[in-house]
Amino acid sequence: MKLAVIGAGSIGSIIIANMARAGKIVHVVDKVPETIQSIKENGLSISGARGEFTVKENLIPFSNIEDLPKDIDVVFLITKIDNALDAVNRLKATLSEDFTLVNFTNGMIEEKIAEILPPENILGCVISFNAIWRGYGKSERTNEGEIVLGRLKGKKRQFDKEIHQSISNTAKTSWSDDITSNKFSKLLINITTASTGAFSGLAIGELLKRKPVRIAFLVNLTEGVKIAHKMGLNLPKLNNISFESLALLKKQRKILPFSLWLKMLIIKIIGKQNKKLRSANLGFYERGLPTEIPYMNGHIVELGKKYGIQTPLNEFITNLVQKIDDGNNKPSLENLKLFEEKTMEIFNQYYC
Repeated sequence: MKLAVIGAGSIGSIIIANMARAGKIVHVVDKVPETIQSIKENGLSISGARGEFTVKENLIPFSNIEDLPKDIDVVFLITKIDNALDAVNRLKATLSEDFTLVNFTNGMIEEKIAEILPPENILGCVISFNAIWRGYGKSERTNEGEIVLGRLKGKKRQFDKEIHQSISNTAKTSWSDDITSNKFSKLLINITTASTGAFSGLAIGELLKRKPVRIAFLVNLTEGVKIAHKMGLNLPKLNNISFESLALLKKQRKILPFSLWLKMLIIKIIGKQNKKLRSANLGFYERGLPTEIPYMNGHIVELGKKYGIQTPLNEFITNLVQKIDDGNNKPSLENLKLFEEKTMEIFNQYYC
């Protein structure tokens, strides 16, 4: 199996390093020259939840997709969402006749990739472990997490077992016959945790200590769950989180009912378990890059319009972060206070 990975950021580096450590030859492409130079000189250094190690063997780095050898059998696409489609277009000339592209990106862009490549050659992937970028060629893993794979179209192939095996030493890996539902579950996590960290500048633990933010978590994912129902999706658990049970699908009494108290407690526990986790989108801002929020909360807003579901809180987040991406705002506690005020306004209007 001739293997290539596009993107050696925080998540990509962990997957690449684990495959290379297990003896796989990995062709690595990253458009950041400093990353490629660091891999050539120092390999990849991983720290965090599974210990520390450095891998220097089995890595073949490239700065350009066009420099990859021909007849690549499997490509792992682990770029930012806004770079993904350009990468797919440039990959076409390097792929073998019966290739598989595994899309690791956040969001749900598999259907757009399927406009470029045959859908039966595409695997969707959900990653639920988190990582922090610690410098070129360096990544810190912050939790155990899991990986879920599934074909966008058609049934599991014999070749998929080899792909499964190649990443199974990175995290617990399972197969799904409905990867679209799994991707949507991951999107629900992204629209809650990734967005608040991006506009506030705070880690998840600090955010979820605040009651209005915990309420926002529930309201945000409720907007998404309502859309999933319209789409006919059966949302699976991710990291043992049941999104159906957390959604506010019935109006809450003014006095805090037990069911709402329990949901809030679960969110508080999630905050404690991930207290040091910082949004990758905040990291993008700090490195002068646009966030992925338009493809996360923005996507929920688009789907809401399509299916006739109101998404006022996701719309507020999308507009707020867009100002940051445009250079007209920056992460701050003032943004967080505005967000909390909007959250309580929406909660009292629609859920009480």
